[in-house]
Amino acid sequence: MNFIRDRRTERLFDEAGYRVFIGTPLPAVLTPEVLNFNGADPVVTVPLPEFNPIFQKVRQNGAEQANGGWQVKWLVESLFNTPLEEQQAVAKQEVEQKAHLRRNVSMTARSVLDGFARERGYFDVVSAVSYLSSTNTQYKAEAERVNLLRDQFWAKYNEVYAEVDAKTRAEPQNYSDIVGDMIILTWE
Repeated sequence: MNFIRDRRTERLFDEAGYRVFIGTPLPAVLTPEVLNFNGADPVVTVPLPEFNPIFQKVRQNGAEQANGGWQVKWLVESLFNTPLEEQQAVAKQEVEQKAHLRRNVSMTARSVLDGFARERGYFDVVSAVSYLSSTNTQYKAEAERVNLLRDQFWAKYNEVYAEVDAKTRAEPQNYSDIVGDMIILTWE
């Protein structure tokens, strides 16, 4: 039993709320017989109906008889007053989702570059490139290599997203969706 329905008021209560509502001592276990004696029915919770959380909400709306007992009745309601407001909410959520996906792909791409720099002991790509004016020939050559690959890497990344923006390619859901298009980072 998840809820208790008072027959007189048709209100639903959890067990503690029902005990307060009755205002008289009840047995420790509220069996169907005890509830019936007190003019109440056990009510079971059923799964929520399908709804779109972007522009709808679900609220408990009393109880209904079904399958020989009582079950919670759910009501799906709009969060907005007009269909236009719903459309705007959906459009806003789509923009936010797209931005979130792009941030995740971009952050993963950045971590790939940083991992490449760490192969040679640099903290990240920025620290590797900071050696461009180094007097140490090895550090300078590695910085030039990282700088060149970084530019090529981001140019390829931008090409991929130009295709996405032109709607000739699907929006990548994660970095693995574009890894095959990216340049191979090597120290040779």
